[in-house]
Amino acid sequence: MATDRSLKSAGLAQNDVERREQLRLPIQIKVAIVYHEHEDASTRPTFHGRTSDICIEGLSILVAENVFHDGYVTVLLAIPPEHVGEYQKIIEATAKMAYTVFSSEHDTFRIGLNFSKFKRNGKNFLRDFIEERRILIPST
Repeated sequence: MATDRSLKSAGLAQNDVERREQLRLPIQIKVAIVYHEHEDASTRPTFHGRTSDICIEGLSILVAENVFHDGYVTVLLAIPPEHVGEYQKIIEATAKMAYTVFSSEHDTFRIGLNFSKFKRNGKNFLRDFIEERRILIPST
């Protein structure tokens, strides 16, 4: 569990973290983060990784380097297919990076992002995905 000191450095209050932990789904799915620093889409910095946990309001990722960016990024989530032979669905959203902390437990950085808007019906699809997984994953 995070310490008060690490929460304060991340700009989070203890009750915010406890509230979020009840809502977040601890699942690893492929994610790409595209930074909006360049006008030309072909030169925009991109990071590929996996989520640590996710909810309808945001997600956290574990990364080897501190790739925190003070601004908005595009998040591409690769939702695995429910059945063999189905296509993987991609949810596209805009998010703002909220915090970065070093996780000694994982020997890596944890970066939190808050969704600000979704493309097309991405929010509804993500909500359904999370709700279906909550039934399958017992709470601890």
